[in-house]
Amino acid sequence: MKKKNLILEKTIIESDSQILVQAVKSKGKNWKIDAILKDIFMLLNDLQDTWFTWMPREKNRLAHEIVARTSMESLGNQWRIYPPPKIATIMRSEAKVRIC
Repeated sequence: MKKKNLILEKTIIESDSQILVQAVKSKGKNWKIDAILKDIFMLLNDLQDTWFTWMPREKNRLAHEIVARTSMESLGNQWRIYPPPKIATIMRSEAKVRIC
């Protein structure tokens, strides 16, 4: 696994997988998602003040839309600067962020 330099402080990571969040919080084992947990625990070694929380998918449409577009390879490299209209709309509604 290739590590990336992440400069993150006081990070909240949301997931719509309650099983994953419970396993990460308890530092437990779950054979169904063991490979994912190993990767998460390796990344957490480099992060300070990180919390995991469960969020129902309908409350986190932005993450769902980004993942869906990434898996279809329809999200360009500049999406953070020039988000597609649907993503910009979701960002405004979820984060109350003004996007020009």
